[in-house]
Amino acid sequence: MLEFKSTPDGHLEIKLTNYTQRTEESGVGEDMDVAESAPKASGSKGSSPIPRGSNHSGSCDKNKKEDSKSRDLYSNYTDEKEVLSSINQSSCLMDTDIIVSYLKKFATEIMYSGFVDLVENIMKALLTKYDSILDHSFLMWTVGFFLSFAHQQELDFNHFKEVLNLDLFGFLVYEAVKCCEALDVKHQKKQDCAVEKHRMHLVVCTLNQMFRTLLANSKMEYLKDLQKCLSHMTDLHNLFILLIRQHIPKQQNAVYLRDLIQTNHVLMLMIEEWLSQGFIGEHCGFSMLSHVKQFATKNVMAKYGTLLEHQELNKDTLNVAVLTMMYHVAGDCRRQDTLMQLPILKSFSEIWVDNAVREHEEFKDLIEFVLEVFMSDAEKDPNLCAQNLFDSPQAQKSQPLGSGSGNTSGSGSCINSGDVESSMNVSSSCSAEDFTDDEQILIFTWMSELEGDNHIIEIVTKKLADHGYTKTKDQVSKYLSDNGFIEDSSNSYTGSKNQGASNIEENILQELSSLSEDNLIPFLLDRLQEQGFESHIVWLQRQLLEAAYVKLAIKEPSYRVHVEEPVAKFYALQNKPIPIIPWNDDLQAALANPYFHLLQQSLGIYTYDDPNIIFPRIPQYLTPTLLVNKARQIGPINSLLVKFDVDTLKESTELDMSQEEPAHKFTEVYNKPAKTMDHLWLNMIQKMNSEQEARVT
Repeated sequence: MLEFKSTPDGHLEIKLTNYTQRTEESGVGEDMDVAESAPKASGSKGSSPIPRGSNHSGSCDKNKKEDSKSRDLYSNYTDEKEVLSSINQSSCLMDTDIIVSYLKKFATEIMYSGFVDLVENIMKALLTKYDSILDHSFLMWTVGFFLSFAHQQELDFNHFKEVLNLDLFGFLVYEAVKCCEALDVKHQKKQDCAVEKHRMHLVVCTLNQMFRTLLANSKMEYLKDLQKCLSHMTDLHNLFILLIRQHIPKQQNAVYLRDLIQTNHVLMLMIEEWLSQGFIGEHCGFSMLSHVKQFATKNVMAKYGTLLEHQELNKDTLNVAVLTMMYHVAGDCRRQDTLMQLPILKSFSEIWVDNAVREHEEFKDLIEFVLEVFMSDAEKDPNLCAQNLFDSPQAQKSQPLGSGSGNTSGSGSCINSGDVESSMNVSSSCSAEDFTDDEQILIFTWMSELEGDNHIIEIVTKKLADHGYTKTKDQVSKYLSDNGFIEDSSNSYTGSKNQGASNIEENILQELSSLSEDNLIPFLLDRLQEQGFESHIVWLQRQLLEAAYVKLAIKEPSYRVHVEEPVAKFYALQNKPIPIIPWNDDLQAALANPYFHLLQQSLGIYTYDDPNIIFPRIPQYLTPTLLVNKARQIGPINSLLVKFDVDTLKESTELDMSQEEPAHKFTEVYNKPAKTMDHLWLNMIQKMNSEQEARVT
């Protein structure tokens, strides 16, 4: 029980004591214990004991009982008033300092006794069949709150160091990717995104606290080994590129963006430390310059520039995080053109006039350099400068490949703007400009199945709406007509393509019509290599090999020698299709390329045929051997850094077994394999043949 005592300075002192109930023989009931403790704690003299309650007067009649109750109530009220009057008026029964001190003691006991087990059990529960009914944010809140508390109270980290482990870091990366996709889907469908927004913000804040805990205890041997493993977790490095790039201003506020960029800054500091210690580097295929280049796009820099609009109100740490990234983008990456945006130039001019960065010479040099380049460009070609200045940053999402976005292989890829326009099927007509690259790819995919349908406009309009794209029937009709999918009698359209127009669909149909099935994948690879997608092809191979590795590690833990990528790992653990994440704009443009899209379908990869997904998926039923064989179909894998011995797959038949079905059924949209490339290829050939026959007749 709790004993209350007043101290000389007017505060209450609470003491926790063991409660021993007295028996009836002692002459004092339960009410007596509580009542006696109060006068005793108050220190009042001459206070008489409270009379026994009415439950001890069983021989009295009803009137006597009522009188006894009245006397007891009056006596209780008198004694209570006497106790309260003896306490300093500045204190209260629920003193804040007292409550806080007991909460601190309670939290400390949790940290030292059950914190690690608590986090582990929550994470395990979220990977079971109950994950859909559990609040995932509870895990992030628990880790973030208690780590912050431990830092404030300077608790001994050795007691709970195991809470920081690869599984927890990996699970948070997996959770962030899953929420990012769900948020994008709901935003397109104009549904409520509150849960996903809140959860993503919690993930970012929790990772921030975990990074800072790592830095504060970096000399601990356990954390050194952990950081060596984290340095090879590519998904962790690339996560913040995806989250910043996919930030939706209408859905996610500036506070989230601020925390996101600051957390990425802390991660960049850690990566620099890992490089200096030799954990990562060129010997393992990592390049810091290539990593930073992924941020060097107008879209990403526009997000950074948003936080500078009120730079005078920002904390210095936030301004440092923003300007540091801009410094490397303009300097090391030589992409100062990505900073030529009106809001950024306006903020730079205000900072320069106010001399707000006088303590940071490198930032002062950055601002002066960018402003000088802008004024020089304005003098040379004012019209072009103005056009670039007022271009929407969103239009840069499909910029030419290799124009600043890094890639996972560390080497850039080059392709001119004409090739990109052709490959993305961007028509010069106004109707095509109204359709995004993803919309055009979807329409192209559907057309082979809708050939000859009398309601093709209504079907395409509905399918686009199912995927979250709102288009009118007139817009769809004009687009289909302009690109030769349907006849437009009002324009005397014959159904054949304009010979002067660059139409990638017609080219693909003509090329596929002369191909055999065995030559399909080599043909697509040749076309992609001609367009400069060599590094992206290698990246796709690595995704297939990583999926094979995590499935091997699940089947036989002895294969778990290297760090597993968390996205593939946690999706495979739940026997779900593994998403292929386009972390940067460069990879996003590659996946939107029609040839790359057909290559994925020919390999049996789920693409954008379902409105509930954004990222392509590697089917869950593919075994490690099948995944390796598909990677070999793309190209040789001997030169790649494969995490397992491929020859073991030939020696063991058990490892080639398909992953067992889970005991529960996941509510996934992938309950059957997507249509194979054979089906799509035959449809294309049939369409081409029918067109040729129509021309002849």
